[in-house]
Amino acid sequence: MKFSKKIMPMIVTSVNSIIFCMKISWQASKVFTALRIVLELASSVIPFINIYLGKEILDLLVKLVSGGGEADSVEGFIRLIIQLTAVQACSKVMEKIKEFSSGLHNDYITNHVNILIGKKSISLDLCFFDSTKYYDEITNANRDSMFVQMYIWSIMQGISSVFKLITCFILLCNLNVVFAILLIFAIIPSMIIEKRYTEKVYNWQRDTVPEERKYRYILNIFSNRLFAKDMRIYNLGDEMISKYKKSWAKWFAGKKNIISKKAFLVCVVSTLPEICYAGMMYYVGINIIHGKLTIGDYNLYTGYFGEMIGALFLLVYTFSRIFDETLRIDNFRKFLAWENTIQDLGDKKVDKSFFVEFRNVAFKYPNSDSFILKNLSFTIDSKEKTALVGINGAGKSTIIKLMLRFYEATEGEILINGINIKEYKLESLRGRFSVMFQDYANYAFTVKENIVFSDLKNKDDESRIKDACKKSGFDSVVNKFDAGLNTFLTREFEEEGQELSGGQWQKLAIARTFFKDGDVIILDEPSAALDAESEHHIFKMFAELCKGKGAIFISHRLSNVVMADKIIVLDDGKVVESGSHSSLIKLKGKYAYLFNLQAEKYIS
Repeated sequence: MKFSKKIMPMIVTSVNSIIFCMKISWQASKVFTALRIVLELASSVIPFINIYLGKEILDLLVKLVSGGGEADSVEGFIRLIIQLTAVQACSKVMEKIKEFSSGLHNDYITNHVNILIGKKSISLDLCFFDSTKYYDEITNANRDSMFVQMYIWSIMQGISSVFKLITCFILLCNLNVVFAILLIFAIIPSMIIEKRYTEKVYNWQRDTVPEERKYRYILNIFSNRLFAKDMRIYNLGDEMISKYKKSWAKWFAGKKNIISKKAFLVCVVSTLPEICYAGMMYYVGINIIHGKLTIGDYNLYTGYFGEMIGALFLLVYTFSRIFDETLRIDNFRKFLAWENTIQDLGDKKVDKSFFVEFRNVAFKYPNSDSFILKNLSFTIDSKEKTALVGINGAGKSTIIKLMLRFYEATEGEILINGINIKEYKLESLRGRFSVMFQDYANYAFTVKENIVFSDLKNKDDESRIKDACKKSGFDSVVNKFDAGLNTFLTREFEEEGQELSGGQWQKLAIARTFFKDGDVIILDEPSAALDAESEHHIFKMFAELCKGKGAIFISHRLSNVVMADKIIVLDDGKVVESGSHSSLIKLKGKYAYLFNLQAEKYIS
């Protein structure tokens, strides 16, 4: 009963994994999948043909040497040689085709799996990226995905081994059933050891993923341009090498211990089949001496016995791989089955003119006990310019993320035109906004690609691209490049690529925001890396750009928010003030204090 409880789940998981991998293999390439299956099955038959032909040739040679052969025996010998040569030639051709097809097919499968991982990662909620578990699991998924290409062929190899084993067992039973049975039992200890230690290695790998990510992170520091200056100015080389060695040694210690124990046990039990083989050779030899078997039979049975031992050891190895790969494939399948918390189930579309209402909204990030926002209530009109003001950590950027449904409110609700935000289609909701995030992305592609990523349906509208560059002030940068908009940025992939300063990258990110013709423009700290002149230009253009549109912007430089129709002041995750610049100055509260504090710095 206990055995069935353990073995049945494994069988079910293995079957599901086989179906899963076969589906991926078939989707990657139908032709190569079919070809490799046929070749795998055909190649398992050839050894038996070779052994049988070898036995016939040897018996015929003995007959000819002893003087009992006739002319037709010589002709028969020639036919056997031709047949054996043809079979061996066919075997070589099949091996080369297998080698060729497996190499290309594996590339197809790897590419297909990479796309699956990419699509899944892109589709996941933003909250996954806030979790250590996500980075552990994506590391596992990337590592385990490589086993997809191996798994189905491990199964095929296992089927081939079982076919050989059964055939050899039947043939050897004609000689002596005891040797055949003993050989089967001799291999069982190896199978038990392989299963046990394969599971231990797998568990060790999962348990040590954080340490593996750590030493790989340090490896990345060695070659990453971002760290290059610090590494040299602070002479961090020896320190980082030391950190890498310690981390790797901690990671490797468990594996070394497991592998060492496994190696010792395998060495001991692997001699059992060889002892059986020696006994069989003695038995066949004695029977030949007594005339009960022919010389050819020695070649036949030793060949079958050798094939059986080979099939048994291959079965143990394949069994170990299948067990290991089943665990990994199951893990990979679970990663692909991850479900988002944010469900795109709404069917309503957001109107061009709308207002957003936060009603008693509270929010804390997943796996955190601290609330970033607390009982937040306010409205934003899509036709107004709204500024969010507050010190770092007040929750300004979090409000934007909730409005775009990157996260769900922990408490309370967010409404658009009086309807819960969850009832709107995500594409319609997010399509109304043109956003530049505080942690904007820099892409090692061309200038043009960096800009049009915000609105790919208009990617060929060059006049619109140039207009976006002009509005952001990036035109003064791109006009200096010989290749213009087609200039590659960074030298990561192109030797002639251009490196940009922090301020230039920020102007490019703003151009990307302007390129998308959203109804509401959101700028999260758009001037953080800009000089005073560029900052003045951006906000002047921003004011013009927002005519007839709404805007939401976050800025620590309060001189930039004077033009806002409404200023929402946040402190400790709560709205403490709200109104126009002039009304808030008259109020002499938090906003007035911060504004005057900055003004004094400029005056002094």
